[in-house]
Amino acid sequence: MHGAERTKLVAQSLMGAADWIEKVVKEEKIECEFMRVPAYLYPHATGESSMPTTAKSALKKELDASVKAGLTGTKWVDLGGGPEVGGITECLEFQGSAEFHPLMYLEGLAAAVEKHGGKIYEGTKAWKAEDDKVETEDGKVVRCKAHVMATNSPCNHNLAVHSRQMPYRSYVVGLLVPRDAVKRAMYWDTAEPYHYTRLENWDDNNMLLIVGGEDHKTGSLWPYDPYAKQVPGINRYAKPEKYARSRWTSAGATVLRWNGQVMEPADMLWLHGLNPVVPDPNSYIITGDSGQGMTGGTIGGMVVADLILGRKNPYADVYSPSRPPPIGTALEIAEEGAIVAASFAERALPKVTLSYDMDADSGAIVQKGLEKVALYTDESKKQHAFSAICPHLGCLVHWNSTEKTFDCPCHGSHFDRYGKVINGPAKADLKPIEDW
Repeated sequence: MHGAERTKLVAQSLMGAADWIEKVVKEEKIECEFMRVPAYLYPHATGESSMPTTAKSALKKELDASVKAGLTGTKWVDLGGGPEVGGITECLEFQGSAEFHPLMYLEGLAAAVEKHGGKIYEGTKAWKAEDDKVETEDGKVVRCKAHVMATNSPCNHNLAVHSRQMPYRSYVVGLLVPRDAVKRAMYWDTAEPYHYTRLENWDDNNMLLIVGGEDHKTGSLWPYDPYAKQVPGINRYAKPEKYARSRWTSAGATVLRWNGQVMEPADMLWLHGLNPVVPDPNSYIITGDSGQGMTGGTIGGMVVADLILGRKNPYADVYSPSRPPPIGTALEIAEEGAIVAASFAERALPKVTLSYDMDADSGAIVQKGLEKVALYTDESKKQHAFSAICPHLGCLVHWNSTEKTFDCPCHGSHFDRYGKVINGPAKADLKPIEDW
């Protein structure tokens, strides 16, 4: 998609980000369980005595591409198929991958920023950013030579960014496994959607086996009528848990379940640099994490810092938000446009609602006159009504019965059951309907 030379630069930036993190961890003495571990890419077919020819061919192509990209430590291995490796036999090994505890690392990184003279202020919502200032929600102004929206998805209305990436939700389960029952490594398969596995310390006797996947577009693939008075419950964690137990037979109790959102760029590369199209030389963005937020965020910081300081960065052009879309991404960009168009059509089409009677602790999108309403019925059966129109760019939100949130399928904004924004790019809450 991007050609040999750019692919080499992508590989270099990934390895460089891991090296940068390791260097900072050592220099700043950050306790975050940093280690180098092997990573294994294996075929998703199970229950067969040998690897299918198609899977073997796909992995061999991946091996060839990896070596051409400069990942010379990649090799073909056979793990033997034991329970400690999830039954995996032939697969690709990527040597020297980095693993660490992200929250412990961020705590240490924040302390290092302050130690070196930086200031960190939390709980202050930036409402407007332009030229040499950032205005907060309460009207205060911060003057600056540059501002960076490192907000997962930029909190702006720039379609040059939002049309090039789509929000996906990913589901994760954490199961206890006895120490030494699973080989310490990273694992991911070739399934679509794919699965990923990591290990984390838990207690003296157990490790936490973290298995995730089953990604889908935010606000979509929900098998329900968004206007129905009652949304059926969907157990989104059943599939990853079933997959985990089929692979890792030593897995015991499931102790954690969570899900998160990633931004998937149409051309698979992050968007780091000047805010495109906007005539503001002080405005930068870091977005498009593609499920690799720690690596991508590190690369984004390296690229944007150099741009602000006027230094040449070898990866700036590769990740530039203004880069032309490569041939082959038109379908993905058109798909994002189709989702937006469908949302506006859904918003415009009337839906007759005969009853607003709902079960306790449930939500739905209903129609009242000409207005679409995001309706939540709390545990005491009191109803809370809000406009179902996302304040970001006007798409129709959907009810998420797993998280009990209202989610925007267009650009990934999330609102809690009481309409409060909890994830951008929207900055404002859903508008309350007072006369419900």
